[in-house]
Amino acid sequence: METINSGSSFVTFLPLLLIMIPVIILNGIISKRKGKNHVKYILLSCIPPIGVYFTIYLVSFLDKDVQDKIDKIYEKIA
Repeated sequence: METINSGSSFVTFLPLLLIMIPVIILNGIISKRKGKNHVKYILLSCIPPIGVYFTIYLVSFLDKDVQDKIDKIYEKIA
């Protein structure tokens, strides 16, 4: 039976790490722009399947500056 040493484990993990680093950075940028807690989304994005889910989740929100403009317009009308 062949044993797996730590070097080959890292090589197996490396592609996943290279894919998740841009996802983590992207989620940090998007969450800041959406007015969400960016530290929370960066930390949760380190978990591979959850990071991709959060990217889709964050994109669905309206930008904070757009929401502020809509609120100002609503205040003027009301």
